[in-house]
Amino acid sequence: MAGTTAHALRRYHAQMFGSRFTPRLAGSRTRGSALVAVAAALALTTAACTHSKSSSSTTNLPAGPALMQQSEAAMSTVQSVHFAIAVDGTLPGLPLSKAEGDLKASGDAKGTANITEFGVNVEVAFIIANKTFFLKGVTGGYQQMPLSTASSIIDPSAILDPNRGVVQLMKTAKNPTTEGIDSVNGHDAYRVAVTPDPAAITSLIPGSGAGTTGKIWIDTSTHRVSKGVFNVPGSGSSKGATVTITMTNYNAPVTVNAP
Repeated sequence: MAGTTAHALRRYHAQMFGSRFTPRLAGSRTRGSALVAVAAALALTTAACTHSKSSSSTTNLPAGPALMQQSEAAMSTVQSVHFAIAVDGTLPGLPLSKAEGDLKASGDAKGTANITEFGVNVEVAFIIANKTFFLKGVTGGYQQMPLSTASSIIDPSAILDPNRGVVQLMKTAKNPTTEGIDSVNGHDAYRVAVTPDPAAITSLIPGSGAGTTGKIWIDTSTHRVSKGVFNVPGSGSSKGATVTITMTNYNAPVTVNAP
């Protein structure tokens, strides 16, 4: 991270966590785009409630490639969504453990996140408005920071970005296979196993990439994505993680204002 951003992060840590913390801003401190891009996403206090439905055969289920195409088209028209992100495990460069909030297709977002900094787990509130990033730590009010800094903390805007989010993931996933129908948050959804394209999944979940496997639940009626669960293998000092992204309240009114 260049000098200006490094200075902003030092000032952020001093304001948010006190002078006892001295951020290490070497290359290994560069967090990459955290989602969430989110990302994203994106706190997830409970995972989406999923119940399997019994099925004697997958013969009558829609083909995976066709479902992915239908979902890609449906997700391309989404204007807003409520997202929840949970990271069970560790990912390189991703301090996020959970996040929850509301997101607009423009990239504006608001919510809360739990991040780990120097062994301390803290909850922060964030706002992204008009491509400006605001973060509120355990003390004080919102602090305006460079938007590039969001990528090292929480940036769910990738989720609805057609070039680096769910749409791109659906478009590039390999070997989609429909496995069954589950109930996700009270709605039936096709469960589709996929091998994500490394570049696409890295844009959505930094620290993932090659070797990541996943399952995507596609609503049987709307063909929108209800949930995605991705298993990221360990690498180096990272033990790997299971990342769950849940999406609800599609196209509900969302207002995001700068603090």
